[in-house]
Amino acid sequence: MAGDHKKTFVELRPSDRLDPCDAATVRLARVEYEAGELVVSAPRARGYPHGAGAVSLNIRLPSGSRVRAQARAADINAQGRLGECRISTDCGHVMLEETGPLRLAQVLGNTSVDHVGGDLEAHAECGDVQIQCADGSVHLSRTRGSVCIGEAKGDVYVYADSGDLSIGRAHGALEARASQGDMLVDETVKGPLVLENASGRLEIGVVPGTAVSLDLDSHVGTVYQSIELLDEPASADVPTGPPDDVVRVQARSILGDIVVRLTSRDP
Repeated sequence: MAGDHKKTFVELRPSDRLDPCDAATVRLARVEYEAGELVVSAPRARGYPHGAGAVSLNIRLPSGSRVRAQARAADINAQGRLGECRISTDCGHVMLEETGPLRLAQVLGNTSVDHVGGDLEAHAECGDVQIQCADGSVHLSRTRGSVCIGEAKGDVYVYADSGDLSIGRAHGALEARASQGDMLVDETVKGPLVLENASGRLEIGVVPGTAVSLDLDSHVGTVYQSIELLDEPASADVPTGPPDDVVRVQARSILGDIVVRLTSRDP
């Protein structure tokens, strides 16, 4: 928990007070401070028949603190505002309220972050990602799992084998490629957008009054466009303008419909 603390407090206890393996893991744990960094480590307790032991770790630290966490199996839950974070887990869920730049590596587990105050880079094998707001660029690569971003203020790059993608508002460029999964961009502000999948629906919302350049193709599927987007360039809904002011959309699907529509939200 990050808050208005001048000092850092660490609490370690067995996950199960009656489990001797958990108690042994706590005894092996180390809390050390060196060169301005607080290091908490809990090595595996050996010689017990029921596993490696589990501990519950509670840390209270000043707001804006940098955090680096590495675990084989752990759920990580952080409240308050953190600074730069680097998190790596083999198995476990990650729930963060507010961070600075975030780098995340997971094998199995879901991720939920309210606000990333910087760039986000995440690599994972299996699990869902939910980001309410990202101030910087977003780079996500996943084997399986859905990606949901409420608002992306920077450029977004998403690569996945299988899983749906949903973005509420994309302020910058977007490149998304997947073998299977629906892709929804409810509102694009600037672009350019490149969406490609082998199977799944592609849907893009465009703010009324925005100049749009469309390059759409579906091998087995239907391409739908709002009537307003098909008007002549002199129309009120599709104004002329410099090339930089045109939102360029490229969408490709082998098996799936492509929808480009006007959004009801204001720019």
